[in-house]
Amino acid sequence: MQSAEREHSAKSRWKSGHQVFIGLIQALTLALTGFDRAFANGRIREAKEHLVSASKLMGASIQAMRFAADFDPKDYHRVVRPSMPEKFSGLDALDHKLMVQQIRGMKDRLADLPPALQPDAAELERTVARAYDAHSHVCERFVGREMSLRENPHETPAPDVLLNFKTMRLDPFAPTDSVLRRTRNE
Repeated sequence: MQSAEREHSAKSRWKSGHQVFIGLIQALTLALTGFDRAFANGRIREAKEHLVSASKLMGASIQAMRFAADFDPKDYHRVVRPSMPEKFSGLDALDHKLMVQQIRGMKDRLADLPPALQPDAAELERTVARAYDAHSHVCERFVGREMSLRENPHETPAPDVLLNFKTMRLDPFAPTDSVLRRTRNE
């Protein structure tokens, strides 16, 4: 593949992978909203279906990240990064913000899950953790220990920023005396 064609491919892959990712987190947000509503109304079977869907969608988002990043890291620095706005971050996307809000809002529900939902909630927790690990891998692949695009220079390396976000996003899955915490420790 010639240089110009390879660079176009990298930029196209990065962009289309992120577009797919956004669609998946929109669907994930709907699944989490469905879980919340079903659970609040005592519809356990429906709540279970939404948790299973949420895990599958989060897993698919991992694949979208892998697809988006499947090109030579040199092309990231030469073509992809210069095409992105300064301080670019998915955190600024409304779709991502809504997904995060939905995950945070699950904390009380997850603390009081019936046994029928515990394995599915634990699977969602594992999938969320894998998604942050995959995102961290993408950052390490392209920027190593460089600073996050969001951070001021000399503050926090990108993989560390993602580790902090992972910890925050998993917090709703581990409330004090959570059934999930006990399930994890068994």
